[in-house]
Amino acid sequence: MGVHLQDGRLTPRSLPGSSIHELHRAAGRAVTMVKEGPIQTLDGGFPEFKADSLCIHGGYPNAVEIARAIRAALKAERIKIRACAAPALFSPEVPA
Repeated sequence: MGVHLQDGRLTPRSLPGSSIHELHRAAGRAVTMVKEGPIQTLDGGFPEFKADSLCIHGGYPNAVEIARAIRAALKAERIKIRACAAPALFSPEVPA
């Protein structure tokens, strides 16, 4: 799970602490994000925002386990989980 900076950008992966790989930390952070909003950024802030979705990067070695831990934590808190519609990568051609 990626960690953000105060300005809303994801922390570059080259920086220490830019990713959370521990299942309990990722799950707890996701629940806090959904229920309370502000979560601590890598550079120490607590910016206000409303989470509409969570993205779990599949490139992490334990991404599936992180996703399962987050899902279980959200369900335990009775937070509704639903699929997001993926944006269309290509627009259908429209005849002129």
